[in-house]
Amino acid sequence: MGKVKSEYWDEIMTRQDKEAAMRDATYPNAAGYKEQHTSKAAAKMLNETGKRRRIVDKIYDKMMSGWEGTAYDMAFELNKPYHSIQPRFSELQALGLIRKTWQVRGPWGASCWKWRLTTEAERNSK
Repeated sequence: MGKVKSEYWDEIMTRQDKEAAMRDATYPNAAGYKEQHTSKAAAKMLNETGKRRRIVDKIYDKMMSGWEGTAYDMAFELNKPYHSIQPRFSELQALGLIRKTWQVRGPWGASCWKWRLTTEAERNSK
């Protein structure tokens, strides 16, 4: 799984957990896919080039600084396409590091979720 540059990660993951996550190249520790051709090829490229890890680190670092918002907001903040950002939010949620807070209207009028880091109590209750 690549290195996350945060003390927060060290707090919630034991050494054994981290080693298992690094060996486990499946979702949410690696980009996933639903279709067998194009999305599988895209996930493979993201995992092999390290782009996914860099995007996850940027999102996580931003959230560690107190940022809360939607995946659309984060895409704008990082100057990245929405489709490269939104799946990383799902992965961080599956790892228990972030959670949905409330629904808002996105830039095109559709509802979307605001996200925030999970609290220590929320992480410990799982």
